[in-house]
Amino acid sequence: MFKMDAVAVELFGKSVTVPWIVSLFIGTANHYSYACVNALNFWYILGKNWVPDDELFGPISLLAWGMLAIVVICVGIWLIYQFSKKTPYMTYFLAATLYLAVSMFSSRMHERYFFPAVVFLAASFVLSNNKVVLWIYAA
Repeated sequence: MFKMDAVAVELFGKSVTVPWIVSLFIGTANHYSYACVNALNFWYILGKNWVPDDELFGPISLLAWGMLAIVVICVGIWLIYQFSKKTPYMTYFLAATLYLAVSMFSSRMHERYFFPAVVFLAASFVLSNNKVVLWIYAA
């Protein structure tokens, strides 16, 4: 693994040399260039399952909407965290919320991206003993 050479990839229309692990991530992200891949999320509800994410939705592409969603969600979760009680369970609950929200509104999503939220919700319930968190976990 450590002896592997750098790899040339096309990034933003230019050929650049990156470490092999970066090329692996870029290749994986570009493998499914669809709005969603069988994920029961916002794009699936709109009938965009297996629809290329370069399709326009209003003035911009589905991919651009997905990237915008990631930025808005991350900023929103960060703001909630900054103004919330710094209890141990809240960190886990917000991590679960981040996973669920990004998976719901980003493009190029597959149903497997929802799974980590289950672990964070379980930890949140154990630390808080809050029945609302248990119901969210069950749902």
